[in-house]
Amino acid sequence: MEAAQIDGAGEWQIFRRICLPLCKGCICSAAILVFIDYWNMVEQPLILLSDAETHPLSVFLSKINSGEIGLAFAVATIYMIPSLLVFLYGEEYLVDGITYQGGIKG
Repeated sequence: MEAAQIDGAGEWQIFRRICLPLCKGCICSAAILVFIDYWNMVEQPLILLSDAETHPLSVFLSKINSGEIGLAFAVATIYMIPSLLVFLYGEEYLVDGITYQGGIKG
């Protein structure tokens, strides 16, 4: 960072061109894990939404107790697609962010 300051880079340029690329894996892995955590949330919609028609699919899946196993599997498959796409898109960033040890690869 000192070399960038000597070359005339401002604080914003140092942050954007040095710090963010180093932290990209950590930021992306945190974003992926937070998305999956919020996507699978069951308790808060039950508390905050009183109308059953506005409940998300996660609540619907937890309420399927009847013999409609085909419907349960269909809903579970549809419910899984967004989180699977987010994971597949960000798998490399997730692994980089989890295994990041503060050094630069070299």
